[in-house]
Amino acid sequence: MISILIPTFNDDCRGLAGSLMIQAEAIDDLEWEIIIADDASTNTALVESLSQLNKLEGFRYIRCNTNLGRSAIRNFLAQEARGEWLLFVDAHRVMVSNDYLKTYISATQNAQVICGGYQALKGPDGNLRYLYEHEAERNNSASLRSKHPYQSFNASNFMIRRDIFMQHQFDTRLHKYGYEDVLLGRELALAGIPITHIDAPTGYIEYECNANFVEKAEEAMETLHQFRDSLQGYSPILTVANRLQGNLAGAVFRKLFQWKRNAWRNNLTSRRPSLLIFKLYKLGYYMACR
Repeated sequence: MISILIPTFNDDCRGLAGSLMIQAEAIDDLEWEIIIADDASTNTALVESLSQLNKLEGFRYIRCNTNLGRSAIRNFLAQEARGEWLLFVDAHRVMVSNDYLKTYISATQNAQVICGGYQALKGPDGNLRYLYEHEAERNNSASLRSKHPYQSFNASNFMIRRDIFMQHQFDTRLHKYGYEDVLLGRELALAGIPITHIDAPTGYIEYECNANFVEKAEEAMETLHQFRDSLQGYSPILTVANRLQGNLAGAVFRKLFQWKRNAWRNNLTSRRPSLLIFKLYKLGYYMACR
């Protein structure tokens, strides 16, 4: 049996859930369930709409009264699941292939943890999140991800055996945005559990505004700084920051960031953001964390 698990917060995931249901029903003899865990959404109209899914066979919609956070909500979903395989799909993704589920199931015969990747579908002009994901997509094929399987682990679209996940769950110490999947990838590496990368992408189609994405990036840098000891070797920003630490180049860059910080942030929240400035801003913000 496969449990399809969708964590959500103020995301209308009915279309995603419906697409997954259609694919599941098309596979002969497949036992499946779809569980949506709502991490205390504040959109009451959306909550009411999602709750109607409980009327459909094979669906469970569970709304939490308090916000658990990105790690704990996924752990909660696993505890609720009945399947021996858990497929985690983020609520704001869409299906880009009719063979998505079939591709995952075919890979389960020789795998324990499977990552499917993503596609950055066309976003608004000048949207920083779209530009960032579109550039990163060049390194997102299964063959490229397989070269660094643990560093390439992504929690937005992956399948894992339930018994393995119950022993290696998301770290609930993470309360801010970012790096919960990187830490899980590291734990799987330390445990010697292989990760198989396949081409079974989900699609980005909704992109937050530039200001919100910059705020998320800042939170992620704060998370990276907090867990820097555990994330050595798993973050290019951390690697560069370590090289700059305590030398003249690092001191110069710190001064540059202090001088340019507001100007760089203004660029990133504008209609013509620069990906180079985004990379420099994240590095500077990380090095300024205390």
